[in-house]
Amino acid sequence: DIGAGLSGAHQGRTTPEEIVVFHSVGLGHQDAAAAWAAYRNATEAGLGVTIPI
Repeated sequence: DIGAGLSGAHQGRTTPEEIVVFHSVGLGHQDAAAAWAAYRNATEAGLGVTIPI
Protein backbone atom coordinates (compact mmCIF):
# COMPACT_ATOMS: atom_id res chain seq x y z
CA ASP A 1 0.00 0.00 0.00
CA ILE A 2 1.07 3.62 -0.32
CA GLY A 3 1.99 3.95 3.36
CA ALA A 4 4.52 1.13 3.10
CA GLY A 5 6.05 2.75 0.05
CA LEU A 6 6.31 6.19 1.61
CA SER A 7 7.72 4.87 4.89
CA GLY A 8 10.36 2.80 3.14
CA ALA A 9 8.97 -0.51 4.44
CA HIS A 10 8.46 -1.54 0.80
CA GLN A 11 11.04 -0.49 -1.76
CA GLY A 12 8.56 -0.09 -4.59
CA ARG A 13 9.55 -0.38 -8.23
CA THR A 14 13.13 -1.41 -8.90
CA THR A 15 13.06 -1.14 -12.71
CA PRO A 16 11.16 1.06 -15.18
CA GLU A 17 9.55 -2.08 -16.60
CA GLU A 18 7.62 -2.70 -13.37
CA ILE A 19 4.18 -1.11 -13.30
CA VAL A 20 1.88 0.15 -10.57
CA VAL A 21 -1.83 -0.69 -10.70
CA PHE A 22 -4.50 1.25 -8.83
CA HIS A 23 -8.00 -0.20 -8.75
CA SER A 24 -10.58 2.19 -7.37
CA VAL A 25 -13.65 0.45 -6.04
CA GLY A 26 -15.41 3.47 -4.59
CA LEU A 27 -16.73 6.76 -5.82
CA GLY A 28 -14.07 9.32 -6.69
CA HIS A 29 -15.67 12.16 -4.77
CA GLN A 30 -15.80 10.02 -1.62
CA ASP A 31 -12.10 9.17 -1.99
CA ALA A 32 -11.26 12.85 -2.50
CA ALA A 33 -13.30 13.93 0.53
CA ALA A 34 -11.68 11.30 2.76
CA ALA A 35 -8.20 12.22 1.52
CA TRP A 36 -8.84 15.93 2.13
CA ALA A 37 -10.07 15.25 5.68
CA ALA A 38 -7.01 13.10 6.43
CA TYR A 39 -4.67 15.73 4.96
CA ARG A 40 -6.32 18.57 6.89
CA ASN A 41 -6.19 16.67 10.18
CA ALA A 42 -2.55 15.69 9.66
CA THR A 43 -1.40 19.21 8.78
CA GLU A 44 -3.29 20.70 11.73
CA ALA A 45 -1.51 18.18 13.98
CA GLY A 46 1.89 18.99 12.44
CA LEU A 47 2.21 15.52 10.94
CA GLY A 48 3.39 14.35 7.55
CA VAL A 49 6.19 15.02 5.14
CA THR A 50 6.37 16.76 1.79
CA ILE A 51 7.49 14.47 -1.01
CA PRO A 52 8.70 15.65 -4.40
CA ILE A 53 6.60 14.53 -7.33
